[in-house]
Amino acid sequence: MLTKITRQPFKDLVRESKVLDLIHSDLCDFHATPSLGNKKYVVTFINDASRYCYVYLLHSKDEALDKFKIYKQEVKLHESELIKVLRTDRGSGYYDPVYFEATRIIHQTTAPYTPQQNGVAERKNRTLKEMVNSMLSYSGLSEGFWGEAMLTACYILNRTPNKRSKNTPYELWCKKVPNLSYLRVLGCRAVIRLTKPKMKTLGERGVDCIFIGYAEHSKANRLYVLESNDFVSLNTVIESRDSIFDEERFTSIPRPRDMIQQSFSKNTTQAGDDSSGTSYVPELRKSTRARKAKSFGYDFQLYLVEGTRNETISQHQYCFNIEEDPKIFNEAMDSRDVHFWKDVIHDEIDSIMHNNTWILAYLPPGCKVLGCKWILKRKMNVDGIIDKYNDRLVIQGFRQKEDIDVFDT
Repeated sequence: MLTKITRQPFKDLVRESKVLDLIHSDLCDFHATPSLGNKKYVVTFINDASRYCYVYLLHSKDEALDKFKIYKQEVKLHESELIKVLRTDRGSGYYDPVYFEATRIIHQTTAPYTPQQNGVAERKNRTLKEMVNSMLSYSGLSEGFWGEAMLTACYILNRTPNKRSKNTPYELWCKKVPNLSYLRVLGCRAVIRLTKPKMKTLGERGVDCIFIGYAEHSKANRLYVLESNDFVSLNTVIESRDSIFDEERFTSIPRPRDMIQQSFSKNTTQAGDDSSGTSYVPELRKSTRARKAKSFGYDFQLYLVEGTRNETISQHQYCFNIEEDPKIFNEAMDSRDVHFWKDVIHDEIDSIMHNNTWILAYLPPGCKVLGCKWILKRKMNVDGIIDKYNDRLVIQGFRQKEDIDVFDT
């Protein structure tokens, strides 16, 4: 048993029959590319009975629980029911046992290193990511528009039937058939009409924009301004219902479908001009797609250092397995440099206590306790060798809200 043990199979789960009996949720990281609103994370809430999905964009993972509270209040007013179970992974963004105990909501978490137990949320995140990549690639928009593409992808999926049910999640959730006549292609060019206070008697009445999605709580479209004038500034987002769309016109980057159509038209023209009467057979061409090197993970990097011509290259080939700086305390304790991190952390704590940095006090009523976080960095020399380990203890001041938790700085 010790040498042949394997993972247990994952059986199909039985879907809950009632609305709000079970909610699936998961966090998705887009930390490398901030959105237009400087958001870096996405949290999804999926109803198990209808598979209707809510998507919220976050600045940090700590906002996940706050978004769940907003979601809980909204669905409670919508369905006149209460959420029974919330199923997530073991992420720290949802960790608040006091809140779940007070609301009587059962917070189910997956087993360690078993994301398959939260398969509904994981699969939804994968589908949304694939749709976002396709939308951005087809429209030619930059990666900074991933937030608008994510909201639009969720909007479309809620109005699309799945293989388990002929009805769309929107029909099961809102009890009516959705209207799809106003759907547009993300990233297409559009012209919006200026409002009366901004419209002149003579001159242009519209502004050139890009369609980036649908308004959340109004019957309007969200558009990104491309040209500035006396009334509208450049690179701003406007919500408007008076707009004209050109779904065949996008940014200056040609779309893949347009390139195929142009190539097909060219080949057809050559076939029509052939005086011999034989059909035109296009020649096979070699793919021009750039080949990418295989990735072995974010923590694996290969360095090749070549010496002079008189020296053999094999004597100057080195392979380093470099870890990234730990983002949280637990990652530092699980890394191979745990002894070095412990030493610098103990030195920092001793310095703080020796300098009497803080004093203990009772928490005033109605105030919020702020947490702290370790910032851990490796200082590298020019030749890539670690010089020293640095750490710093910082206060998580972003947990406070102005005029609610604090009035004076």
